[in-house]
Amino acid sequence: MDKLIIHGGVPLSGEIRVSGAKNAALPLMCAGLLTSEELTLSNVPHLRDVSTMLRLLAQMGVEVSLDDRLGLSLKAERLSDPLAPYDLVKTMRASILVLGPLLARCGEARVSLPGGCAIGTRPVDLHLKGLAALGAAISVEQGYISAKARRLKGARILMDLVTVTGTENLMMAACLAEGTTTLENAAREPEVVDLAQCLSAMGARIKGAGTDVIAIEGVALLHGAPVGRLAAVLRHDSWYVRPDELVTFFGNHDVSRFAGEKGNSLAKVKLAFGLTLTLRGIPELYYGDEIGMPGGGDPDNRRDFPGAIKLFE
Repeated sequence: MDKLIIHGGVPLSGEIRVSGAKNAALPLMCAGLLTSEELTLSNVPHLRDVSTMLRLLAQMGVEVSLDDRLGLSLKAERLSDPLAPYDLVKTMRASILVLGPLLARCGEARVSLPGGCAIGTRPVDLHLKGLAALGAAISVEQGYISAKARRLKGARILMDLVTVTGTENLMMAACLAEGTTTLENAAREPEVVDLAQCLSAMGARIKGAGTDVIAIEGVALLHGAPVGRLAAVLRHDSWYVRPDELVTFFGNHDVSRFAGEKGNSLAKVKLAFGLTLTLRGIPELYYGDEIGMPGGGDPDNRRDFPGAIKLFE
């Protein structure tokens, strides 16, 4: 396709569904490896990486059930093969997220390097250094990471670089470790917080998610989710996968808060040139979240932008 020709002048209207974020869904799916009970997720996006992760979990022995309403059930009662082979993970770097849960639950794991890449100075080093600090014996041979540990033991882990998947991997592994693990220089992204909340609903003891220091007190077992207060807040019989962030270009005078109609799980998005969209599928748990801004949230770096998106009640 050489070009797109767009004839304007016609008012636009309509509704779109906000599906779950891939970067939130993939670690939540891996969290299912930590328990023999059923973990049920809703609002799971139908994307290639999600399908690849489902095939990967299924070949390990996880019972997988996916419906046509974006619902997913995982039950890892019997993990027959703690292996993530190259042919399944070569196109999905997030496959490294099975390493921590498999090691914590099974005492061993063998995972292909994502994409077959050499580790070198790549962020996967931080995953391996963190698991080694928790007591795992790690080796890398012929493109595969092999990890073994009778039971992981809590430790203080200072990560050289901020890594989202590294934080998620080590947080999941630490949930079943003996003692307390502290992750310093941890990632603070919303998907890290979402994973921590789901793990807490499964029985994990996690403090500090959303800050750069996360403390995890290990427990012997985790159960399925959702349970308790969070499930009641979400009013779902499954754990709701959060949508992707909405990134806006606001000037200093604009509203920078997420606003919606709480009773109907709706949020309206208004474009500066007059288009209004209604977004469905946004859980009440996320009302009030801040919207991302250029310049890392620094007011001095924000700028007005023609066609800027503004959220309003």
